[in-house]
Amino acid sequence: MGSEKIAMKKIRINQLQGAMVANGILANLYADSQVYALPKLFNTTEEVDVIRDKFDQIIKQGVEAGGDMVSFGITETGFAYILSTRNIDEKGDLSTYKVWSPTGNEQIALTLKSIGVTPIPLNIGDVLTGLQTNLIDTVIIPPVVAITLQWHTQVNFYSNVPLMYIYGTFIISKKEFNKISLDDQKIVKEIMSSVLAKIDEKNRKESVSAFEALKNQGLKDSSPPEEMLKYWDKKGEDARRNVINKNIMSEKIIDSVTQELATFRKVKGK
Repeated sequence: MGSEKIAMKKIRINQLQGAMVANGILANLYADSQVYALPKLFNTTEEVDVIRDKFDQIIKQGVEAGGDMVSFGITETGFAYILSTRNIDEKGDLSTYKVWSPTGNEQIALTLKSIGVTPIPLNIGDVLTGLQTNLIDTVIIPPVVAITLQWHTQVNFYSNVPLMYIYGTFIISKKEFNKISLDDQKIVKEIMSSVLAKIDEKNRKESVSAFEALKNQGLKDSSPPEEMLKYWDKKGEDARRNVINKNIMSEKIIDSVTQELATFRKVKGK
């Protein structure tokens, strides 16, 4: 049915009633829904689970309050890693790399710029061709997406550093949803929430398997030394501050999440 942006337009003109969408498209409904995708926010899936347990419901309610859609919950896509045709620079310098950025996703573009990258915006359907023609040479994407869309066939190197956390949700038109009775709405929400929770769990397992599959495809490990990790951590902090300064999302949600993470890491001794 086209890109997610087109799907959203079709929902609003009643050609579709709903869609499964990635987190980026939710920014127009609720800007703070992008908080999990902040650069270098999470280091482990354990950290993801702690934060999602506290903030998933806030994001779901924000999406519904901020627009004309109903959300049934969040599902994981997985950590996004650097995949490139080129060996990844040991000092973390990606300024000479031609890095893909999803068209219209301001947060990802800002994140890439904060680490010295001039992003090359492309619709998702043009990425494979972009890699084949060297229009781009690097993508930052969950392995399961890279394999599904066959992008992994065009790259040679990977990094094991999770740069972003990608997720999605199933939404339907609030106008259409409100046509059914309140009792039926309650049942649909309960069943769909249960289904999406199972998909979320399944996706976690598939994300891990996909990363192993990438390695088995012959991609070379270009993982960073400690020096580069510290560099990217600092750049991630800078990018998060830029997101606040440019009013892309609220300082409140970013501070709340980072404080919860800091507390968890202190308890864990990390």
